[in-house]
Amino acid sequence: MTRKIKTTLLTGLFFFGLLTGLQAQDKYDFIMTYVDPSKPVIRVIQNDVPEKIIDTGKKFTDGVGQYERLLSTVSQLTADGWEVVSISGYTFYLRKKK
Repeated sequence: MTRKIKTTLLTGLFFFGLLTGLQAQDKYDFIMTYVDPSKPVIRVIQNDVPEKIIDTGKKFTDGVGQYERLLSTVSQLTADGWEVVSISGYTFYLRKKK
């Protein structure tokens, strides 16, 4: 092969790889949901949306009750298409493709 053909092929492969890499970057919305231990509420924070506060109506007296209500909220979010990315204590981090 001549030098010009090699250069043309390598340039074409470079641009193809570059364009493929740019298309592979997905955009996501993120949610953080957690139990507020001082009040009987579950907080849901989503980027670009005002904070949503879910009143459970009952004072949290035990860890099981807290986690049960939180898991119910997370289950509802996953049914709406959200995906759990990480869990840290009583905090769930979720994402959804835009």
